[in-house]
Amino acid sequence: MRSMKKLFFLLVIIIFVSFTKSMAQSMLKVRLKDNTQQISVAVDNRFFNKRGTSITVGDLPYGSHNLKIYSVVYNRRGKGREELVYEGNVKTYNGMISTFIFDTETGSNSMQEMEMSAYKAEHPIPGAGQYDTRSNNYDTRNNNDQNNQDNSVADNSVNSSLPVASPMATGTLTDDKTTTLKKKVAEKTTDTQKMGLLKDELKKEQITTAQVADIMDWLAFEASKVDFAKWAYDITVDKEYYTDLENKFTYKNSQDDLDKFIKSK
Repeated sequence: MRSMKKLFFLLVIIIFVSFTKSMAQSMLKVRLKDNTQQISVAVDNRFFNKRGTSITVGDLPYGSHNLKIYSVVYNRRGKGREELVYEGNVKTYNGMISTFIFDTETGSNSMQEMEMSAYKAEHPIPGAGQYDTRSNNYDTRNNNDQNNQDNSVADNSVNSSLPVASPMATGTLTDDKTTTLKKKVAEKTTDTQKMGLLKDELKKEQITTAQVADIMDWLAFEASKVDFAKWAYDITVDKEYYTDLENKFTYKNSQDDLDKFIKSK
């Protein structure tokens, strides 16, 4: 009987520790030292289905993780394939964003740490890089996959995880204007009314991708969010980060709809 109690107590401790660790979060940002080269990444054999000069994976349990970095190489016909340039283990810490920088020329790497709260305050990323359990967002790859991939160059517009609120990305929509606009939108009942107001108020403004992401939250329905994102594209000053907005959507068809629209521009 006593041994059963000890076993039960031990199980409770294990479950508690596992639960506590699962609730703890970290972030991993990956880029090459040559920051002009596009990459994609896989973390713990889960492929993050984005390309860009840097990739940020959020909502990541802290601890040791297997990281694979794929460099995107294009042939003469403009088709891209991904080649594995790095594989190894990296460690992330609770409440921290770890920036992993790999030098393809020397094979060396470095790691920089920053508190998530400070990073998010400086670089609000709208849903970027989260471990999303929706279908088709992650693939499991084996170590030889990079030898047989032939992906379309159409993905080269993403630059998915560079900070959406880049210090260089500024528009004409100030914080005061945003606050006033939000109050006006809140007074409207339907998304149709809100969209009409937004288009009228913003037609002469220049806005950032982060501001588009914020305004999308003012709308109730996902279809309205997609419509607004499409409309706002032409007045956005940092279009290179626009595919980050796809992470704002619940449904994959909405993500695909916006992605198709961006590639058509």
